[in-house]
Amino acid sequence: MTPLTRASLAIAYHAPVKRRFVAAVLIPAVHRLQRVHGVSHVHIGRHWRFGPHLQLIASGPEHGALVAALAAERPAIEAGLKQHGSGYVLNTDGYLETSRQLGAAELIPPPYEPIWPDNTVRPFDTPLEPGLIENPNARDLRDAFNEAMVEPLEHIIAAAERSKSARLQGAFTFMVLLAATYPDRGLLHGSLSYKSHLEDHLQDYDRDGSLRADFESRYRPVSPQFEALTTSLVDDPTEPGYYTGSDPVWQRWGQALRTFWDRALDLAEVRDIEPLLHEGYTDRAADLNDHLRRKYAVGDDREYSEFHAALREVEYTDKEAGRWFASYRFMVNLLYAQMLVIDVSPAERLFLAHAVSEAVDAVTGVNWRQILKPDENAEAAS
Repeated sequence: MTPLTRASLAIAYHAPVKRRFVAAVLIPAVHRLQRVHGVSHVHIGRHWRFGPHLQLIASGPEHGALVAALAAERPAIEAGLKQHGSGYVLNTDGYLETSRQLGAAELIPPPYEPIWPDNTVRPFDTPLEPGLIENPNARDLRDAFNEAMVEPLEHIIAAAERSKSARLQGAFTFMVLLAATYPDRGLLHGSLSYKSHLEDHLQDYDRDGSLRADFESRYRPVSPQFEALTTSLVDDPTEPGYYTGSDPVWQRWGQALRTFWDRALDLAEVRDIEPLLHEGYTDRAADLNDHLRRKYAVGDDREYSEFHAALREVEYTDKEAGRWFASYRFMVNLLYAQMLVIDVSPAERLFLAHAVSEAVDAVTGVNWRQILKPDENAEAAS
């Protein structure tokens, strides 16, 4: 199968809340582009480089057809900006400092400027992307996965207009339903990826424990709702499974996940998706600073959280489990990036990682220490 080519329209939109513009202007554009001959996949991206912006990204076998289809959409998007523009005044100096911090955190090197003017549109023959998905077959899977997320993202945005809690509950639903499909013990073990994401951040940026304490205090009063949502979404949190509830949007998402698992496992089998980070990560990290070099080298010359120290003690020799992990991590990272489209900030994503971890602990009665340190826990119980 010939890998797909890509093109995009980038829309500078400085206002922090973008979901209403997404729903009013970009999602209708996605639906129109999906009907264009020669367009295989369409999705929406959000990023910070060169200023806060969204991208309408199309992929297909013929590059010229993509460029023409996107050019035909540009007038409608520019008209949408006149009606639903951001009207936000960006502090450029402060934003550039934030860009440098985000660049280090996400392994995206300079340049970070010029900052594009608000409410402007520019075409790209090749989409502006972080570039860390190098394999063309993996990029094709990414495009299909992201496109399948458009319908549930639209579903969440609509619900968020009716309920303040719907946006984060929708993102939580995404996270739980994906984790529940993990082939090894379902949600119980799949949720460890979110715990890893949380603990890695806290190890680097929460030395005094204040952020963890904030997450705990914010989660405590809403824990019953998140636990109830978890049990409503997953039949058995200790076995792999897909959504069996009554919501047709999440039913279709569950069916899509079955297909994506099959495709991802096939790619992992031929190492188009790797269980370990490829050299591009370590090379970029080394170029940015020495702390990141040590972090991504994952050697003995760096500090680890208690969670990751325990994880390093586990032996990973099962090749099939390696394929599972590679496939799952690939999809989790795509999910994180797409949650930005509904304005789930990195801080909110970390809170949700905490919420999923705590909810799974509560509904299963099993915590991460019992999974990663079974011998120590057996001794403590005896």
